Amino acid sequence: MSVRMVIGRAGSGKTKRCFDAVVAALRADPLGPPIYWLVPRQATFMTQRMLTCQSGLGGFVRARVLSFDALGEQVLAECGGAAVPEVTPLGRRMILGHLLRRHQGELRFFAQAARHSGLAHKLDATFADFERNGRDAADLAALEADLTTIVERTGEQQALYDKVHDLRLIYDAYTAYLGQDRLDRHRRLEQVLSCISTSRQFQGARVYVDGFAAFTEYERQVLAHLGKVCDVVEVMLLMDPRSTLLDDPHRLPNEFEWFHAVEQTYRQLHFTFVQENVVVEETVVLPHVHRFRTPALATLERQIQWHESISREDPAGIELIEA
Repeated sequence: MSVRMVIGRAGSGKTKRCFDAVVAALRADPLGPPIYWLVPRQATFMTQRMLTCQSGLGGFVRARVLSFDALGEQVLAECGGAAVPEVTPLGRRMILGHLLRRHQGELRFFAQAARHSGLAHKLDATFADFERNGRDAADLAALEADLTTIVERTGEQQALYDKVHDLRLIYDAYTAYLGQDRLDRHRRLEQVLSCISTSRQFQGARVYVDGFAAFTEYERQVLAHLGKVCDVVEVMLLMDPRSTLLDDPHRLPNEFEWFHAVEQTYRQLHFTFVQENVVVEETVVLPHVHRFRTPALATLERQIQWHESISREDPAGIELIEA
């Protein structure tokens, strides 16, 4: 039970590594433990088609191509969590609108706009950002407590304090309103995480993660939980093999580098795995063997991503437009 990160440049064979590993496992043991190939939702059909049409197997039952959302649905279907009623996104906004009107007299920053329909939508998006990054009511309360220590506040500081107060008030009221009988999307995701460790479908399973440039806090937690119960979890990342983060993940990536966003993802994954006590194997760096059949694409990838000056004579078939 471990996690391994695999990095390589564009065309180095990250997806092919997943494909070959899945096909080899299916040929060796067609009825063995499940194999999960996690990709972004918009890429699931393309990946399923590739695995079906190019593998030469004629069919398979062991491998499953899923997004994180579909994986969560499978987990809940097994543990029975799908039977608990879930508040829809529209229902959540309706509840927030109701709570804004109920607590209008207690609001400081949003009092004048409490009955405006757009405020509930904005609060819904704000709370979704909190939850996506692993924050909750306790974090809001801690922030409000920190702001309370400022005795003499400027106008902006007072506005920030009032806004945090209102956000905590409404979020606490929303959590209490849901109670124990209803779930929203955030609580549903927490339920998925709690069920992964006891789910039988992941015992001895293999997981390959491909096509992602970033992960939400929930998705990182899912990968960490899978790393504790699955035999193998491999995460493919498009990164520069010469990145200094490979030697020291504590380094801060250069914000002006091409791979800054993915390097930040690499750091976040590494620290999540360490914090969750997941065994992290040595990172695999794929050799640079281009898959590009057209020389023009290979030239363009090499020049742009490796900071080489693009030649005046552009590669045949490629038009460079500055925008």
